[in-house]
Amino acid sequence: MSRTIPTPPELSPTNGAGTHPPRATPDPSSVGPRNGLDPRSPGVRVAAAPRQWRPKTVLVAALLVLLGGLGAAWAVPTLTGRVEVLLVGHDVRTGTVLTAAELTKASMSVDPRASVVRLSEADTVLGQTVLRDLSAGSVLSPADVGTPTGLSRGQRLVPLPLKPEQVPARGLAPGDRLLVVPAPTGAAVPVPGVQDATPVNAVVIATGAADPATGISVVDVSCADNDAVPLAKLAASGAVAVVVFPAGEAP
Repeated sequence: MSRTIPTPPELSPTNGAGTHPPRATPDPSSVGPRNGLDPRSPGVRVAAAPRQWRPKTVLVAALLVLLGGLGAAWAVPTLTGRVEVLLVGHDVRTGTVLTAAELTKASMSVDPRASVVRLSEADTVLGQTVLRDLSAGSVLSPADVGTPTGLSRGQRLVPLPLKPEQVPARGLAPGDRLLVVPAPTGAAVPVPGVQDATPVNAVVIATGAADPATGISVVDVSCADNDAVPLAKLAASGAVAVVVFPAGEAP
């Protein structure tokens, strides 16, 4: 009598329910070319080629950055309108030689058309002579200082053109005290302003070089306020003579 040997469950072609167990389905992302990766898979990223900069592009970019920085440097003070300027620290009299002790500084909004001395321009005014009385706290202007004219209060400066024969052989020098005398020319037609003119006291302030063509030299002289107009008329006529007085002796 034959006997049937039962098949072990683990060797059975079925799963006990009378069906075969499902086979494992391979992951599509694991299937590909030789390296096992499919470049078409959405899970795979391909590195982009590095960007190559052209020299011209780099130069243009650097130029734009530089222009932007210069524009910002110009725009900030322009928009704010505040600059550091020089102020008069205390009352200063005419004729004072300006030093740092007379000045202070302040930051303020200034109209670009205003005539002021900026802090960076201090060297241009230090050592100059104050030409008018300055009040404490006032903003210093370039016109407030300069080279002294040698004039004091109540005096006026008149340019006196002189021909070579009207100038002493030794010449004239600053500080010379003069008496400017009307000198009628003897012409048939009198020179206006000469016949009735009176001598005028004057002091030489500066002398100019003679004109190569005419030989005329201009001498700047100072005189009293009320003598300025008569002396100017004499100077314009050219019909004058000068008398030089010794130093310390009034004409």
